[in-house]
Amino acid sequence: MDTQQIKSFLTAAKCLNFTEAASQLFISQPTLSRQILNMEKELNMQLFIRRQKSVQLTPAGAFLYDKLSALYHEYTDIIHMAQIKAAGYSDIFRIGILDGHDVNALFPNLMKNCFDKYPNVQISLTRGSFHVLTDSLYNGSVDLIFTLLFDIDKKEQLSFLKVKSLLDVIVMPKTHPLASRDEISLADLADEQIFLISPEDSSEAASRYLSYCHSLGFFPKFRYAPNLETEMLWAEAGLGIALINDYNILAYHPGLKILPVREFQNNPDTDLVAAWHSGSQKPFLKNFLKELKEAIRS
Repeated sequence: MDTQQIKSFLTAAKCLNFTEAASQLFISQPTLSRQILNMEKELNMQLFIRRQKSVQLTPAGAFLYDKLSALYHEYTDIIHMAQIKAAGYSDIFRIGILDGHDVNALFPNLMKNCFDKYPNVQISLTRGSFHVLTDSLYNGSVDLIFTLLFDIDKKEQLSFLKVKSLLDVIVMPKTHPLASRDEISLADLADEQIFLISPEDSSEAASRYLSYCHSLGFFPKFRYAPNLETEMLWAEAGLGIALINDYNILAYHPGLKILPVREFQNNPDTDLVAAWHSGSQKPFLKNFLKELKEAIRS
């Protein structure tokens, strides 16, 4: 049993759908099925119960998934750290940035200062949706994330630092009848379809908007986007109206118009924050937060 088989098994066990798992692994579904079958033969045990439209783990498969998940994560961490050491670095600090937000533009010298002052630390940057970023913090795949306050404020074991106050806005094509205004009220959107982030990606993103609408006495028309990146893509394509913030890169799109929402003025839960696990033992975290605080003040 090799590491590729383990990765394939863990992905299939998490998705409980071979087609979806194969897509995530960038292999064909028959290839994945063959890998799982070979693994079952090698271990002499059935790992999945296969049905026509779904699969489920056997008791042995569920036990193996539970135990192998932690081992595989530890193994990949060890290999990665060995590669870092081989390249001459003493540590790696992994940062996740919310889709659609350019932290480097906000603090153009932050990363450079870290590179210059701490040359033995490799800084790794990645992007992700709300759900991906918070999951990555909890499982240790990243050490710090830049996200929005409302998504992490109620989550346990996370600490955060406010980075920037943001403003909720509506983004729409410049050809939209409402685009000629300078400001908009939620009541103006009662008959408009709004793109919102699905609860699966962020339990708070859509509920904030829906609660405001309910308080005004109407239930809005809306369509869930699976994540922020998809919501942005729909808005950019001119398919409708989306709720974003004024720091989202769509705010600078030449074909789109952003409008402040009257009811959302001075709404602190939209703030951009840096968040990290409260129990983090990462040595470089303290140094990075020091550099970030200096960048915020300057």
